[in-house]
Parts: sequence; structure tokens; C-alpha cells
Amino acid sequence: MARPPASLTDLDNILSDKGEMKEQAPEEPKAPKKAPKEYIFQMVGNFPVDAETKTIRYPQLSLSNSQMIWDEETGKLRQARLLRGFGSIWQDEQKDLDVNYVKRNPVQLTFSSGRMTVNAMNADVVKFLMGCSDFEGCLKPAQNRKTRYRLLDTEAAEQKEFDRKKKQRDAIDLAWKATMEDLTVHYAYLGGNLLNGDGEVKSEAGLRNDYIKHAEERPDLFLKTVSNPVVKMHMLVKKAFEKTFIIYIDGQCLWADTKAYICQVPLSHQGKVADYLAELMLTNDGKALRGRLESMDK
Repeated sequence: MARPPASLTDLDNILSDKGEMKEQAPEEPKAPKKAPKEYIFQMVGNFPVDAETKTIRYPQLSLSNSQMIWDEETGKLRQARLLRGFGSIWQDEQKDLDVNYVKRNPVQLTFSSGRMTVNAMNADVVKFLMGCSDFEGCLKPAQNRKTRYRLLDTEAAEQKEFDRKKKQRDAIDLAWKATMEDLTVHYAYLGGNLLNGDGEVKSEAGLRNDYIKHAEERPDLFLKTVSNPVVKMHMLVKKAFEKTFIIYIDGQCLWADTKAYICQVPLSHQGKVADYLAELMLTNDGKALRGRLESMDK
């Protein structure tokens, strides 16, 4: 059955000129989300990083196979115990077990290099780990203690990494294609140094190399500002202050040579005068200022 129209516009779209219902293509069924084949639990915390390999050095962590956890079915806290070859995790259902059997068959819960991977077939182990009080996201902690591990959403992590690489690629592509005029303005706005170590102006190749590096290392900021008209205005204002064309005194911007009034900077922007002037220059009130600074920059 087709869905009912949500609005008059929606209704118009499904009615013919004669007022009859048009045939609607059936909605594509959404593919069900695949069940994970395994669950990956990751240790959380501030861990040291190896100076040579740059890898995190995780401490050893083994969890007890016997803990108090919340049972959703009974709505109570119950003592759970993981034993190999036994069908229930609840200790009150593990009756009349031989002491030696209990000692020989605990399920080992050990993190290796900060992770513990559990096959989805081991549903009881997953349930136990997500019910422990030191699991990040435990719905009903039995104890108030520090989180020590979380469940990794590998699909979300993979998508996040894909999105990061796409942004990085897009930023690098723009950095390659930018004209030297646009590159110079944006590069300076990003904090790049136009001079090399010897105090000389960098070559075009040197500037583009550094510009591409900015795009690679900070793609979010690069993409956010590369086509922003405020960037060019900001650089005009910055040059004007550096060359002392404009001075700022007691909340007012003045022309340095004549002390003529330019504008009053609001209290909310007095810590970011250049930002305020850059935004002002994109409005009708700032057209004259923009024209004069552009002529000075030639």
C-alpha cells in the first residue's frame, strides 16, 4: 500500500491533470543492517605512547568472570559467572556444579593490545561484558566505578575514516588547482609563512608545497575557509594594520595618516578587530573601506 500524502504539495504530485491518482513506483525496500560477525571491545583511558613506534602501550587488563550485572528479564541485579560449556551465565542457575569444574572452566576475559574480540556466536560473553559496571554504556551499573572499555562500532569508524580521507583528497585537489593569487591569500590566512628559513620569499613551488601540506593536515579548516570571501577581506585588513594604514584607538578604527574616522568597533568585537572589519567590508557600510584597501594593495 502506498503511503498517504504528507501535504497538499505531496498530493498534487501524485494526482494527474484529471484529478486521478497517478501510478506510483513502489518504494525501494531498505536493506536490513547486517548483524556483526564479531564484537570488538576497546580499552579506554590515557595510555603512554611509545616514542619510537608511536603506538599506544596498553596495560594488561583481565576481567573477572564473576560479576554482579543487571538482568533485564527479571529487572534485578544478579550475580553472573561465565563458565565454558554451561548454558546460563546466572550463578543462581549454576547449581550443584563440581568445585573442580568451576575452577577449570572460567571464561578468560583478557584484552590484547587494548582490544578483546568476541565472536557474535558467543552471545553470553557479549551480554556479560556489556552488563559489567566498567563498560562504557552500561545501562544499570552495579557499582560506581571508572569506565575501562567500550564497544567499537567498526562500521561507523570505517565511515568516519572514509569521510576524513575524502575531505583530505578534496582539500588537496583544491590546493593543486588554486591560482597563486588565491593560494597566497589563503595560505597566509591559515598561518603559513611566506618567507623561508633564510628570510627570503618562498618560490611558487615552495608555497604550493606548503599549501598542499596544510590541506593534507587540516582538511576541515582548509575546506571551510578556501572559498570564504571573508578570508580575502581579513588579509587586506591585516596588511593595512601591518603597514600602519589603519590604527585602532579607544574602540575606534582611524586612518593613520589623517586620523579620519573609519568606524566604531562594538564591545563584543574589540578582541577581534580584524574579523569585524573583514565582515564589515562585505556589507554596504564597508564598501568604501574595502575599495580603499584594495587600491592600496595593488
